[in-house]
Amino acid sequence: MKYSKKNKVYKITKRNYSYKPNLKKMSKQGGGIVGWVKHKYNMMKFNSFLHKFAKAKKELKSEYDSFSAESDFYERDAKRKAELVSDYLTQNKVNTILNLQDLSDDPFKSRPILKRDVEKNKKLSLKKIKEIKSRINRLDKEHKNNKKEYNRMNKKFNKNIKRFENVVGNYTELAGFLEKVDSLYKKYSRLKGKDKKNLSKKHRNLIKRFENNHENFKKVHSFTESYMNKTNKFVDAYSSLRARAEFYNAQFNDNKIIKFQEDIEQWNKGIETFYDALKDCNKQGKEFAKKYENNIQRCINIFNRLRSVDDSSKVRKKMEYIRNIKELLTSCLKHQKEINDLIEVLKINFFKNEPAIRLQWDSNLVFAKAFRIEKLLNEIKGYLPLLGK
Repeated sequence: MKYSKKNKVYKITKRNYSYKPNLKKMSKQGGGIVGWVKHKYNMMKFNSFLHKFAKAKKELKSEYDSFSAESDFYERDAKRKAELVSDYLTQNKVNTILNLQDLSDDPFKSRPILKRDVEKNKKLSLKKIKEIKSRINRLDKEHKNNKKEYNRMNKKFNKNIKRFENVVGNYTELAGFLEKVDSLYKKYSRLKGKDKKNLSKKHRNLIKRFENNHENFKKVHSFTESYMNKTNKFVDAYSSLRARAEFYNAQFNDNKIIKFQEDIEQWNKGIETFYDALKDCNKQGKEFAKKYENNIQRCINIFNRLRSVDDSSKVRKKMEYIRNIKELLTSCLKHQKEINDLIEVLKINFFKNEPAIRLQWDSNLVFAKAFRIEKLLNEIKGYLPLLGK
């Protein structure tokens, strides 16, 4: 190393350069001192990258199994809570329906076993609501206690990802050097073992330069692009794990009973309205049946009176009209009784919390028979003007 007083700097000279024989063989692509300095600088950058890469990968793998397990835990808890909340809503609806029942009225008044079953279900429903709420509260407590650990793992995750992104940036800066080493490796592989007498000066220098730095080049060349890609895939899997934990954590926190309380209240009001309509239908159905019975008896009385009064053709026609009206009213009574029975079945199935499709089926039958009665009543209306003639 030579010191220059004028410039006050140290200069690398032929005497202190370890690869002195190569100084005369400098090339425009970076041979001699310039090539040596560049090579040392690139190797320094590569070694630094390798150290950071190894550290980043080690940190990524640390607690990986815990990250994986945590994702499963959050998924399980979120799904379990959703299931419990759904059960809670169902049991509240069941309890509302059961509490609407007047056990002192039909069909319970005449069916003690059915009445006892309803009373048992009322108690069971309240117990289930209490049990489900207790389970949900326990899950919420465990989730709250784990919040500190969740935040710690999030912090570690973000730190690891940021570290790896910086390493990827270092790798990108080395792209030119890595490509150069790969090219030298391929050229050397093609030229090695050949008789140097048959090689050009440029190729002989290439072989010598490669062999002088063989260990460094081997180290660089062994770090392949596929190795980096494999690590990137690992990082993607690592990120997916945390994203899954984040998703189910948000889902768990969003699924709260208090959010559905308003829905429960609105549903309860709707059910009460439906039940009142059902009771009203049941009451009116019995009244209609009674009216049909009374009108049938009136038709019988009128028919007998007409038969005893006169035997003229005009009277016989009226008797025929009365007979037809009586038959139509009898059909109305038959359909009305069937409607009343269906409404009773509908009430029982409703109280038993049968599937909606079953309730819909019973309702459709009621509407069909009501429509048939309406047609029969219209036929009766057609006879009324004829009775006055």
